[in-house]
Amino acid sequence: MSDQIQLINVRPLWRRVFLVAPVVLALCGMWFAARWYIGNTMASPEAAPDMQMAQAAVRLAPADPQTHYALAVLNRRTFSPEELPEAIRELEAATGLSPNNYLLWMDLGRVRGQA
Repeated sequence: MSDQIQLINVRPLWRRVFLVAPVVLALCGMWFAARWYIGNTMASPEAAPDMQMAQAAVRLAPADPQTHYALAVLNRRTFSPEELPEAIRELEAATGLSPNNYLLWMDLGRVRGQA
């Protein structure tokens, strides 16, 4: 065994692609994870979101049930009959994304009863 440094020839194109592809995949994964994390954080009850913040959270993390639930709760809190269909749509989206969460189903039934 020798303790010499081995140099890798990266002049062929396929070797460069082989080295760059994991970096690109890692950056894409970080982009989607950061969007999900920021959207979920914006929709948390501790953040006390307003309507614009909840809508931005849904745009950042459309596959997160928490963001849809936060938007539905804000629509329901306005006590406006025009906002109830929007609250129902958001709760349906949240229950579709997390079908085993019984709290979402209970809120969906409660809002449908109010409507």
